[in-house]
Amino acid sequence: MVNRPAGRDAGPAAVCRAQAGADQGPVEQSDRPFPALRRATCQRPAQCASVPRPPLFGKSAGRADAIARISIEQIKAYYQRAFTASNATIVLVGDLSHEQARQMAEHIAGTLPTGPALPSIPAPAATEPELYHLEHPGTQTTLLVGLPAPAANHPDRAALTVLNQILGGKGLRTRLMHELRTRRGLTYGAYSRLQLQRSAGIWGMQLGVEHRYRDATLHVVEQLLHDYVEHGPTQQELDDTRRKLLGELLLASASNAGKLAQLQDIAFNQLAPDHQAQFINAIQALSIDQLKVVLKNHLQIDKLVQISVGPLSDQEPLPTHTTD
Repeated sequence: MVNRPAGRDAGPAAVCRAQAGADQGPVEQSDRPFPALRRATCQRPAQCASVPRPPLFGKSAGRADAIARISIEQIKAYYQRAFTASNATIVLVGDLSHEQARQMAEHIAGTLPTGPALPSIPAPAATEPELYHLEHPGTQTTLLVGLPAPAANHPDRAALTVLNQILGGKGLRTRLMHELRTRRGLTYGAYSRLQLQRSAGIWGMQLGVEHRYRDATLHVVEQLLHDYVEHGPTQQELDDTRRKLLGELLLASASNAGKLAQLQDIAFNQLAPDHQAQFINAIQALSIDQLKVVLKNHLQIDKLVQISVGPLSDQEPLPTHTTD
């Protein structure tokens, strides 16, 4: 499929129809964090023209009107430039010898077009603090708070991974879940996600709340982040998170799918071959003082981009009742 694309004339139209159908879906809390908001940003060309585009995310699948203008000749030309052996990253995991894997990779690469590698995507320019509301029908308002994160090969990656888990990673015992669900009952789920890629990354948080509590909840999240930066994590949080992450890393190495994900990360982000061992050692060596320094360096509140997606509604203060 990769080395012999059909290139049918109906291709752009089919993609356009599929994208138009996807755009009609509502934003729900069950959607995965970032695609849910990407879908809601620009449903109509008029809306795109009137709403500034948030710098931390874009519509990954494009807009239906823009896709419709793409010709089959443009698609074929881009394929010849981009789908070359020089741009390919081939990762194989399975019951193969080194020689069998090498031969298979060489065979796959040999069937691809030849040509130079595309230039690397530059890191985005630094962002300024921004606040956006995108009107969209739904039963909740979805909130996304994000800021720039470093590249995947940054030496602070292990510390940031630990800090993200404490803030809002997997589980019910994170700071976001405790403050927004357990203590205040504002949401079913509040999560953070660290996306580190080759040139730069995103550190984002997402939750869904009642429309009337949109602004007040954003204020709570911002205050929580201020407190996190000011005081850092506790030793208990570090110990619990370290055990959790190391267990997950070891468990991932026990399956082909887990090994594939680890090797893809190493290959695509141009990390050291022994990155996984270095990463585990770095997590084991972390101290509270190190985490506090990394937190102050990377969780920069003055660069937060805050986005809400939902119906316009009169805003109310939060209920005073909390559960400690």
